[in-house]
Amino acid sequence: MTKVHKKNVVACLGLGALLSAGGCTLGDRTSVGQSWLLDRPRILGVRAEPAEPVPGDTVTFERYVFVPSGAELRSLAWVGCVPRSPNEVSCDIPEELEQELVGVDPDALSEQQLDDLLAEGQPSGLIGLEPAAEPAMVIPPNMLDMLEPDQLEEGTSAVVQLWAVVPELDDVEIAAKRLPVSLATTPNHNPDLTALQIDGELLADGGTFTVSTGEEITLEPVLAADAIEAYHYITDDGDEEEREEDPMLSWYTEDGLFDRYQSFAEDGEVLWTAPDGTGSSVIVCVVRDRRGGMGWLEVTMVVE
Repeated sequence: MTKVHKKNVVACLGLGALLSAGGCTLGDRTSVGQSWLLDRPRILGVRAEPAEPVPGDTVTFERYVFVPSGAELRSLAWVGCVPRSPNEVSCDIPEELEQELVGVDPDALSEQQLDDLLAEGQPSGLIGLEPAAEPAMVIPPNMLDMLEPDQLEEGTSAVVQLWAVVPELDDVEIAAKRLPVSLATTPNHNPDLTALQIDGELLADGGTFTVSTGEEITLEPVLAADAIEAYHYITDDGDEEEREEDPMLSWYTEDGLFDRYQSFAEDGEVLWTAPDGTGSSVIVCVVRDRRGGMGWLEVTMVVE
């Protein structure tokens, strides 16, 4: 059975940035590389649909998990919960169930064994076990009942937590995401990255681009036309404001160097310098609208 190694507990996917870059963890990792370096399994993004549900909605999820070449993601266990306080960023599940989830191989289970495991975990919030059972969470109909009427538009948050198991590397990555739930008049939607413009050439998700060793190239994210939304916001003092999103982009690579590893949509391009050796390097760009919505794009640089 694969054990949960606390040194491998890393990411908290918040309403804004990937908070692990600022030190938010679900445990203590004793050996961590640079936050932008894809040198180990990484949960880089979790995308909910709808991005800002109302009570009673069924929410489905996508995720971006980077796994280094030569290893495979065996399983991904999902738990959803309503935290007891707004400050909580994880779900409280029994340790025995956690160990069972990270030790199981879903492909090796019979249909009945899978059903039994999902039923066992349901009271603790188990909502999915990939690849056998895709995650889906029903938002409790009474989730906002504790709020005052003037708080309903801002709402509160559920939490989704996931465990990604990569047995070849004896690695279990854990991440958590806050999921806003509200009766907002301008509910959030996920932003989409449609392409990267690389030295003037558009490269879609999954594309490849050839560069020379040590070459410096410009990367400019191309967002969908509707990616940046205007929204209604109520301050802590009760004042109403009309705001516009300012999406943040996080950049990751297997090799090479960026001139910066976080940028904003209005900043335009970043620079990436290819490594001195030949080979290939994945580059991932993750966009966060800082209201809970996310999107991402992956390309491969072939270095000759």
